[in-house]
Amino acid sequence: MAPTETPLDYRAKSEIKDMKSNETQLSPDSSIEKRAVDRLVQAGLLSQPSSFDKHLEMITNNILIGNDIRVPDDIRCRVILTDTVESLALGNTIILSKGLIEAFPTDADLASVLSFQLAHILLGHQIDTRQIFDDRILFRRNEYFPRIPLSHTERENELAASKAVELLNHSVY
Repeated sequence: MAPTETPLDYRAKSEIKDMKSNETQLSPDSSIEKRAVDRLVQAGLLSQPSSFDKHLEMITNNILIGNDIRVPDDIRCRVILTDTVESLALGNTIILSKGLIEAFPTDADLASVLSFQLAHILLGHQIDTRQIFDDRILFRRNEYFPRIPLSHTERENELAASKAVELLNHSVY
């Protein structure tokens, strides 16, 4: 991808294409990302920044270096304090659950999950956080909560899985 292209331009040319030796232009709205992360911290769901976050970022950077991919903004990693096994990319922040970390204790295991979320970031896949991270949740009944689209499409997950395999194949993991 040429340095002037956006992730959408990249996807228009080819949904899965080698991104080696190129600078990736990421364009998430960092203020929304920061506000969402801050709200998760305030709610007691996201841990305070820690040395383990830095360890996860080192694994992520190793994946990027192994693939000769440069990104204009740092990729951050954080831990959400839930026992379920879950991960998501929110802008340039990869969030892994405590339960996932306990289930995947080695760096190689974590690299597989981090590469999947990193692939979503590199491919420009975004999740819609407007309703869940607004100042107020706009519904009263819990039955509506599962309907909020806080995930990627099946196609985006397929593309990210393919890209994650490619990323891992060119990394130290």
